[in-house]
Amino acid sequence: MTPYPRRTERLIFQRYAGGKWVAWKSGTYKLSSAGKYTYTLTGTHKTGVKYRVSAAYLTGTSGDRANYTTNGAWKYFIFSK
Repeated sequence: MTPYPRRTERLIFQRYAGGKWVAWKSGTYKLSSAGKYTYTLTGTHKTGVKYRVSAAYLTGTSGDRANYTTNGAWKYFIFSK
């Protein structure tokens, strides 16, 4: 994302259960001066479950009003042993 003072992004995680995507966790995180943020999943997670994550810039709640609300593409993953 383009660097901008006090800019944040929203990460949305979902898991696939019961034939549909359901909320798993989410949070708002401050970007670095390079416009990046790295999130590391820790702990023990069920194997074989489908997950996905997307980053979003939300106008008015992401630290500035420089851009329109933008949602990133979903990235899919499965935990394995």
